[in-house]
Amino acid sequence: MKEKGLKYGIGISSIFVIIVICFSLMVTPFVAAYQAISHPITTTIDFVSGLIDLSDSFDRNNNDTELLVSVFYEETVYREQIDKVLEHFTSSPYINYQSLLKPFIFTHCDDFSSETLMGVGNYISSMESYDINQIIQFLLTTSPFKECCERDQINQEVLEYLYTANEIEDTPKIDESTPTGDKIIAYAKTKLGTRYYWGASGPNYFDCSGFVYWTHNKAGIIIPRTTAAGYSKMGKPISYSQLQIGDVITFNYGSGVAHIGIYIGEGNMINALGAGSGTVGQYPNQCVKISNIKKGSYFYKYIYNCRRLY
Repeated sequence: MKEKGLKYGIGISSIFVIIVICFSLMVTPFVAAYQAISHPITTTIDFVSGLIDLSDSFDRNNNDTELLVSVFYEETVYREQIDKVLEHFTSSPYINYQSLLKPFIFTHCDDFSSETLMGVGNYISSMESYDINQIIQFLLTTSPFKECCERDQINQEVLEYLYTANEIEDTPKIDESTPTGDKIIAYAKTKLGTRYYWGASGPNYFDCSGFVYWTHNKAGIIIPRTTAAGYSKMGKPISYSQLQIGDVITFNYGSGVAHIGIYIGEGNMINALGAGSGTVGQYPNQCVKISNIKKGSYFYKYIYNCRRLY
């Protein structure tokens, strides 16, 4: 009887231990994310890990700070306010939603008042070139960012890591073993925030089809420069449910195929989004960005077809 009771007790204890371990694994990312945005941070690693876990909590399997900023821009309640401020800086090549929002996200500053947003914009637009070191010194010495850095113990080392760890480059970290679709997206993400310019094929400006052309050719997929309508007839036709990373999606708003984007997974695409022929790089908020194409979204109802160009 005692032996049977002992076995029963061991069994219950084992189940309890398993439950505790599983629970810990489930809550750890959320605890890290909470710490990243709510508590003082004592080390660079804690801060960066918190931001990475925060990006994972958005269901984005990517540790790229550029993507984190893009997700924030797409989902923030301040989106309309940010866009209005961006309209004031149409002549500055260094201002887009990425450069405007990084100071707020990287310092945990939640003062998204028009005055503070304009302050960041004015500082960046006054720079002769986009100098990360100058921006870091601005954040460490200027209110309200200075106070936020002091509150969370964010020093120059932290800011340098965040601004340069995933710095935008035309040569992302890929090798021969990287799947083709992943290569396309790796190059595409290096251009997040790059302004829309009708007819442009990169590297400093893009329109939607020029962006598809540039990303594919950089990834080693040689395709001709054509329009969204042209790409809608190329490659292999696939259904929406068959979309894989690197596939393209074309859109018809009622008068023929007029837009194209590249699928990045999780029901999202990366695309050079602008208003068409009247846009020649003057609008910071018309740029390469990530857009939702899930069922029920704005873009979903205008999907014309999906193609695989590689």
